[in-house]
Amino acid sequence: MLILLLLVISQALALTKCHALKGGRDALLDCFAKLVDTNHDNSIVPSETTAFFKNEGRTTILFKMCDLNNDGKLTSADWTAPNACATNQHSIFRTCYECERAGWTVPTN
Repeated sequence: MLILLLLVISQALALTKCHALKGGRDALLDCFAKLVDTNHDNSIVPSETTAFFKNEGRTTILFKMCDLNNDGKLTSADWTAPNACATNQHSIFRTCYECERAGWTVPTN
């Protein structure tokens, strides 16, 4: 029971940090550059997101939502377009939480 309580508290603290995320969606580019773009070529391909999320289903959803020009890779152009993905707060918080869980330090100041 204590372990469950500690897990719930740690997840609540992680969400609190993500709620205090400075820079919003644009700050998350740092997470993707450091943790997802493993070959540092300024684009993210499905194999990199699958390795990051450890879930092929999430990769499929991410690319359907975010690969605006359907070229099979995510670039800053896909991320910064007016109709880009992760423009609502729920998507930003969820992405932040996944990044933090993977070891990214959330910028809060």
